Amino acid sequence: MKAIEKAKELVDKFTITGNEWYNEDRDYAEAKQCALICVDEILEATKHEHINDKGTGLDIKFSEYWQEVKQEINKL
Repeated sequence: MKAIEKAKELVDKFTITGNEWYNEDRDYAEAKQCALICVDEILEATKHEHINDKGTGLDIKFSEYWQEVKQEINKL
């Protein structure tokens, strides 16, 4: 999965809708913060891991992938 797709997926998982106190801007910002915390935890736990996705030719350090995801979350 590309970094931008993973970024959107993570933010979407933390987005809460449908309650009476829903505020799109605030809730989206909070969802982004939650996703960033998740990525930071993943980065800490997987500092030295590698990913090799033969289907896409992706062969980078696991941490580099998650850094890209973090950058994409910040761009959203």
